[in-house]
Amino acid sequence: ASDHCQVDTKKAECGSPADTDMITKLVEATHGFEKLNREIFSFRKETLTGMLNAAKSFSDWATEAHDGSSSSSGHESDKRAMQTLRDVANTAGIWVALHCLLSECKIAGYSDAKYRRHILCMAHNCARPLMWELA
Repeated sequence: ASDHCQVDTKKAECGSPADTDMITKLVEATHGFEKLNREIFSFRKETLTGMLNAAKSFSDWATEAHDGSSSSSGHESDKRAMQTLRDVANTAGIWVALHCLLSECKIAGYSDAKYRRHILCMAHNCARPLMWELA
């Protein structure tokens, strides 16, 4: 993980040489590139470590829920949570795809109202399984 956190800010470039020169002078006049590299490294490592810990915890929970190896009495609720998470992720993917389709239609100048309604209806219908009954 440490290799992914490394940075060499001295090699960074901007959109224009003038900006690169200005920023280089500012960094050198303050704390320097080495300190900037260390700060970025620390931030990246801390952030990545937090994400990895969260992913491991989620993976452990998901494995227990999927395999039925949960020792808790709430195994069925874990299984239901996994199914719901799967359904939400699938639905989100469909929603993103339909949104992109509508965006591309607009860019292409395609404006068939019936087709647009059909896409919006598909979006509504794909979310229907996620609508829980209020108890």
